[in-house]
Amino acid sequence: MASSSKSEKSSKQEKDQEHQEDMLDEAIEETFPASDPISPDSGKDPVGKRMAGQKEAKEEELDDALEDTFPASDPVAISVPNKDKKG
Repeated sequence: MASSSKSEKSSKQEKDQEHQEDMLDEAIEETFPASDPISPDSGKDPVGKRMAGQKEAKEEELDDALEDTFPASDPVAISVPNKDKKG
């Protein structure tokens, strides 16, 4: 008798699991319908290209601001004390 009870439990678990998988499949289908056409350009990222262009423009703007603040033509003398020399 115990073996038939175990087989019933495993059968019920399999049915529950199948039911859960079916529910997940339905939820996925509702969220992302298979009928939605996927454009052939879906792999291309025009937004990403635009964002990259904007990023480059911002970096250029920052570079210009740094150059205005600290011109490359301004020599900066850095002196490091020489510890080997005494007095």
